[in-house]
Amino acid sequence: MSVALENVPHGDGKVAEVTIVEGAVRAWLTLDAAHRTGAMLTVEHPVIIDGASMTRANREPRAGCEP
Repeated sequence: MSVALENVPHGDGKVAEVTIVEGAVRAWLTLDAAHRTGAMLTVEHPVIIDGASMTRANREPRAGCEP
């Protein structure tokens, strides 16, 4: 499944990076705090997390959920 990592700098501008979910989450985890706060992960298809359908995420992973 494809995912976009948005609202973070890529080169000379803020361009969404499209990659696989694992790669996007790993890249998001390496961002400094200021960029991580504004970053947004948008998945290609909705996923179910804790019973809720989601297409976007922008918060810290819960303990034990880090890759």
